[in-house]
Amino acid sequence: MASQIRDSTRNSLASGRVSAILQLTQARPINALHLNNDWSTSIIPLDQYQEKLQERRREWEASQPVQFEDRREIEHLTRVLQERERELQEERREKEQVRNRLQQQLQEIDQQLQEAQQQGQERERQVQDLQRQLQHIQQQLQETEREVQEGREREQGLQQQLQESQDRERSLEQQLRERDRQERESSWVVDRNDIRMTERILGRGGWGEVRVARFHGLEAAAKVLHETIISEYNLSLFSREMNIASKIRHPNLLQFIGATTEGNPIILTELMPTSL
Repeated sequence: MASQIRDSTRNSLASGRVSAILQLTQARPINALHLNNDWSTSIIPLDQYQEKLQERRREWEASQPVQFEDRREIEHLTRVLQERERELQEERREKEQVRNRLQQQLQEIDQQLQEAQQQGQERERQVQDLQRQLQHIQQQLQETEREVQEGREREQGLQQQLQESQDRERSLEQQLRERDRQERESSWVVDRNDIRMTERILGRGGWGEVRVARFHGLEAAAKVLHETIISEYNLSLFSREMNIASKIRHPNLLQFIGATTEGNPIILTELMPTSL
């Protein structure tokens, strides 16, 4: 019974068809011939198992506040920039209203000036006064336009800073994902040069060939995946399955040793002394 469980689990892990984890709970070693009443078994769905792994990862990330300090700083800066941008937009609307009002006044004064000129020399003094008012309003209009232009330039500068902050945030997120991937793989990745393949073939299948190999002086079973099935999608599945296999420990399962990531991937497990 134990051999069947081990063989079924090993084949499921190797073929990528794992849908659940079999959990055996016992304080004593397994009897190879029968199971007594002290044993209890439970099936843990694979998605629940993955959720537990993700929950542990979130707990780990929460316990590392220093790694997210830059992100919090960026979020704070982004909020400040967005608030300042809203203030500048409101200021620009107010200045545009002032400019429109001054333009309207300018049109009214210009109309009055034309009427005064038609009335003759007796209103020359009024014309001069109106001209001075016109010049003053024109200066105010130019100053307002200059302030509006400066506001636009400040707005463009803030937008550029916001874009740079967003680019930095994306870069930090990518670095965090890459560091997380490296940390996950570092627990099971082995050097291909440490593996010495022999001519002894244990079996062949649709995914690869299993040979006896030597790893740091010990014999192990090495499964070399076929080159024809290597793709970006299959490699991502391979990495995920190796992460799962590296965390599984049970006396009825073949002990997972490690795997390579360069070239054709190689999976190392313990070598059984006898065949199933």
